[in-house]
Amino acid sequence: MKKIKNLIIVLVLSIMVLPLTAKAEGNIGNYRLKCVDGSGKTLEGKDNKIYANEKVKCHLLGQVSDSDPKVKFLITRITGQAIELSDSGSETSLSKSVTGPDEAYNSPVERPSGAKCPDSFGCYDWYKKSGNDFVGIVPDYDKGVTQGDASLANYNDLAWWEFTIQPEKITGDINCARMCVYVDTILMTDATGSGLVPDPSSGSGCIELHLKSTTVCGQIGGEYFDINGNKVSSREEMIASCGCRIDNGKYYDNEGEETTEENYNKVCNPVCVCRDGQCYDDDGEPVTPEEYEKSCGCRIDNGKYYDNEGNETTEENYYKVCNPKCRCDENGQCYDSKGKPVTPEEYKKACGCRKEDGKFYDFDGNEVDEETYNKKCVPGTGQFAPYITLTALLIAGYGLYNIIRYYRSNKKIYKV
Repeated sequence: MKKIKNLIIVLVLSIMVLPLTAKAEGNIGNYRLKCVDGSGKTLEGKDNKIYANEKVKCHLLGQVSDSDPKVKFLITRITGQAIELSDSGSETSLSKSVTGPDEAYNSPVERPSGAKCPDSFGCYDWYKKSGNDFVGIVPDYDKGVTQGDASLANYNDLAWWEFTIQPEKITGDINCARMCVYVDTILMTDATGSGLVPDPSSGSGCIELHLKSTTVCGQIGGEYFDINGNKVSSREEMIASCGCRIDNGKYYDNEGEETTEENYNKVCNPVCVCRDGQCYDDDGEPVTPEEYEKSCGCRIDNGKYYDNEGNETTEENYYKVCNPKCRCDENGQCYDSKGKPVTPEEYKKACGCRKEDGKFYDFDGNEVDEETYNKKCVPGTGQFAPYITLTALLIAGYGLYNIIRYYRSNKKIYKV
């Protein structure tokens, strides 16, 4: 079966009689499992959903007689698939001794030296003591999950195990997780040391947890599920969890819809920002700090202005810091070489006929080629030449006029 990361599961069987390997003379019988969800609701039938990562607690129940000999040890073993045990305990105050899978027993129950718990989910020995003495397991009703349930009025809530499902470990065609409990007893009169281990070959009591859906980042009816398969209260919460992600080589945008890698980077990656030592350019691509400055410093984006550090700023400060050159914008506002707003007259005075960054500009601040610049702007050439010649002639003529006038007014004749 394909590996599944997140899912919804449904409890198929939650209260059942356990076929056991218990000894015939034991005084605990009619074992049952009763399982509840995280809120304490009993799980029965196919309509009770268990969501991914939700804890399930299964209780081992049994009818305990008050006759002798009493049960000294209730020994149990857990097996299964695709589950993870997180806790265990007893509602009727039984003490426990836990031996991990494939570990040597360390328990009041005497077993052969070096005996190990089989490779499973652990071996649990349960017992009742008063001081240092074993007193046996006695009837102890109306505690734990038996409270208020008339059908379980004469049952002890002996022990419970809490676990979660690990969907990624579910394999095979049956598509389910499984939890099984094997039980045996040792009476007060029994000679221990026999090495008893509940034997799964003789049957078991199990619950099976089947896949209901693999819904992750999706909707079923009016219910929404996040990236972990957990139910959330709204579509917005689902999108907040599921938007902008890469899953199994596929890219999803900020709405959780599958998209291209290029669009994912554009929509989902932070644009023109440095986080945790990594900078991103104006397309959301990871870049070096040098590339970041080149791409993200001093730019106009969606009508907003950013300075040479990539910080949003005013239009005036943008041109002052980023583009201190003579220019006129589309609204007719002109700026001088320092980026300061000026009138058209001030603009011509400050910006006409100039060389800037290897470019040439005429009287009106228009970029021109060098030849045109020389013709229009350089004295002695181009359009200045006629004015210079005329001025020279006028000055020369005016000077000659004054000289002639002077001599006429001061004319004297000398005779010899």
